[in-house]
Amino acid sequence: AATAVAVTSTTATPARTTSSSTGPPPATSAAPALTSVTATTTGQGVYGGTLRRIQNAFPKSLGYPPEFTPTDSGFAALALERLITWDAKGNIVPVLATSWDEDPANKTLTWHLRQGAKFTDGSDWNATVLKWNFDQQIPAGRLSGGNLIDSITILDNYTVKMHVTSYNRMHVMNFGWIMIASQAAFEKAAGGDVEKGKTWARLNAVGTGPYMITDFKRDVSMTYTRNDNYWRVKPYLDAIQQVLIPDTMTSAVMMRAKGADAWSGADIQNAIDLEKQGLTVNYGTGMFMTLDFNSSDPNSKYNNIKVRQAVNYAINRPALAQTIGFGKYEAVTQLANSKYLGYNPGYDPYAYNVAKAKALLTEAGFPNGFKTKILTNSLQQDTATSIQGYLKDIGIQADLDVADAARYSSTLFLPGQGWSDLAVSLFGINPDATDIFVHFGPTPMTYRTGSIYKSPEYLALCNTALQTYDQAQYVTVLKQIVKQATDDVMVVPLYTTVAAYPMQSYVHSYYPSIHGLVWDSWADWMGPH
Repeated sequence: AATAVAVTSTTATPARTTSSSTGPPPATSAAPALTSVTATTTGQGVYGGTLRRIQNAFPKSLGYPPEFTPTDSGFAALALERLITWDAKGNIVPVLATSWDEDPANKTLTWHLRQGAKFTDGSDWNATVLKWNFDQQIPAGRLSGGNLIDSITILDNYTVKMHVTSYNRMHVMNFGWIMIASQAAFEKAAGGDVEKGKTWARLNAVGTGPYMITDFKRDVSMTYTRNDNYWRVKPYLDAIQQVLIPDTMTSAVMMRAKGADAWSGADIQNAIDLEKQGLTVNYGTGMFMTLDFNSSDPNSKYNNIKVRQAVNYAINRPALAQTIGFGKYEAVTQLANSKYLGYNPGYDPYAYNVAKAKALLTEAGFPNGFKTKILTNSLQQDTATSIQGYLKDIGIQADLDVADAARYSSTLFLPGQGWSDLAVSLFGINPDATDIFVHFGPTPMTYRTGSIYKSPEYLALCNTALQTYDQAQYVTVLKQIVKQATDDVMVVPLYTTVAAYPMQSYVHSYYPSIHGLVWDSWADWMGPH
């Protein structure tokens, strides 16, 4: 019998129309001063003001979702919205969709779209635009599960039915998580030349969101201006200005001097110090840090499970988590932390054991160790350096390959890429535990590179979970998946972080309590200051 699931949201807000030109001026090399704007009180919250926000990395693409990395999508989220998001309890809730119908037996997913939402160029949000967005995403190969889509049918102006070749529980998340851009704006800029349209979209974001990107200086600064016709509510802030400050010490000094109002991507040590000095710090679900092997290559040393086991035993994870996380991070030896749905209580394999690690290397044919390379970026370099020291203790000489943000992200996430030996990697922890499929699931659920070996047993359990719709049964299988991944030494689990968001005391925000990619920016406000 068919399993049908219906999810219904609140009634849509009446339509309002606005238009905007978002063409950026030429990039400059000097970071501008952040100008404080005093807010004025209106009603219960505070309307007005420019939130000055520090960022430690900047996007490469603003408005062309088929090319987005996680960094790009985080910046675009103020302008471009999704069909769905998560609420504070980890439930999937509607945004540009109002409800959806799942029919696994007939292999269909039907989206019912929000009426009355407008893009900031004045064009309508409707079924035609949704299909156009899917048509951009699917050929790019960046849509998880996209190659399972058989056809997309427009039933009416606000209803779209997707037909898939096989159905699984990830479809709502995978297909509903895409970011929606204006078809009309893209086609106007393209003038019939798709490549010209892509070039324009990389520098312009036209969506239905609470803010519009009105100024962008690559790797310097960007400004978002309030969308007064936002479908949900009028956002409190007049504008949000983001400035790139890669150096954490400079960022901390700016926060102490009130040269900025908030700091996204703050390191944990500075966040703790700023909190002690009277600033507000929001702590939310952070990231899962792993050391990933190039284990799918039969010529790689890490194709040998004994080598992978040796690396696992070589790392003192409690000490690493304490050193890197200053008491805020949780050391892990399974692919789950203690708050995760798939966590196995009492299961603690691969405890730190140098002698065991050396013995395994000898059994694998490397009694004197070997040379290797660890891919990292500047933000994870301290972790990579610690791992470098632990590996040296068992005879593995590791050089660090410190990549810039673009090369690091593309190596980990883009199709056809991959790393030669080891990669220090982190991924978001989803409130509904779907991250394990997004990052480590079977093709086509995952958008991760194929460098990581996944055993047939592991993939079989993943496929079982993807076909399990009863929540209790799903959690049972999820725990088996976590244990199998750990037994296979698929990756080396290291620790889970917390996301720290230092703010001045007059800033009011719930970010990033739900997820680093979920920011209800329309609800943020600042008190008089």
